[in-house]
Amino acid sequence: MRKPLGLYLHIPFCNQKCNYCTFFSVTPAEELYNLYVKGLRRELKFFKQFGFTFDTFFVGGGTPTSIPPKVFEDIIKIIMEELAIESLKEFTVEVNPESLTDDHIVLFKDLGINRISIGAQSFIEEELRFLGRSHGVKDIHKAYYKLREAGFKNINLDIMFGFKGQSLKSLGYTLEQVIQLAPEHISTYSLSYEKGAIKDLRLNDEQVLASMFTLNKTLLENSGYLRYEISNYAKPGFESLHNLKYWMHNFYIGLGPSASGYYLNGKDLLRYKNTRSMVKYAKMEREYETLSPEEWLLEEIFLKTRTKWGIEVKGERIRKKLKRNLENI
Repeated sequence: MRKPLGLYLHIPFCNQKCNYCTFFSVTPAEELYNLYVKGLRRELKFFKQFGFTFDTFFVGGGTPTSIPPKVFEDIIKIIMEELAIESLKEFTVEVNPESLTDDHIVLFKDLGINRISIGAQSFIEEELRFLGRSHGVKDIHKAYYKLREAGFKNINLDIMFGFKGQSLKSLGYTLEQVIQLAPEHISTYSLSYEKGAIKDLRLNDEQVLASMFTLNKTLLENSGYLRYEISNYAKPGFESLHNLKYWMHNFYIGLGPSASGYYLNGKDLLRYKNTRSMVKYAKMEREYETLSPEEWLLEEIFLKTRTKWGIEVKGERIRKKLKRNLENI
């Protein structure tokens, strides 16, 4: 019996693109919703034939809360009708503080979503404006407490560091504000620049960056958060089950334009990436590659060494594991 996979859904709609963002996104519009649903239905029909089951589901973007709750509900129910996601251990949705509404929250509860990831990034107004975020600090608190009042008991806060104008002092302040809120999970991502971003916002001082990395670890671990991956900290038992699919080199399916996936088809290890065009996505255009055993092994090493568990590096054990994976998964 094959192990359950992870399922990712990319909702590409976003009201405003942040200065550092290179994720595929478009401004919400009805005609684009129609193209999106058309492509999604084709993808679901394709993957349904494999009989995959899923135990984690992560909805990201874009900004999932930039679309009306009814549109969000329709999208999720289309997926529920086609794929085996009735036994999810973890069902996550990303939200932006300023676009999260009471109706979204009620819907999330009704759909069985049990984990929320809030894109906070900073607790300093000037830094949020510099990053191009469309929310303020008050919006973060408002969204967080509304989710708590609604009964959500597994919340992540995303924090960014390593950008121009940020100091150790300002990062420390943001971390202290996060710790006071006491979410179950905290992600601290170092800003990187990729082609397509509006601006290059990187802080080009390696010594300061190293100090920031150390500050993250010191403050968060001293507050009861365990670092289980380079950029991720959690209270015991609240590690992200979905993201562990990626880091532990497990199989997953990605739906939506620009999403990628990795799965076993017969004896072939396949990776695919969907097009970054709404029109082409409606036609289900994507690129494939088949991984060799050597490529699989290299990925196994660089992914797992990001985690606290690491990897067994003895060659014979790796070869046996590869053979076992191909036979049993």
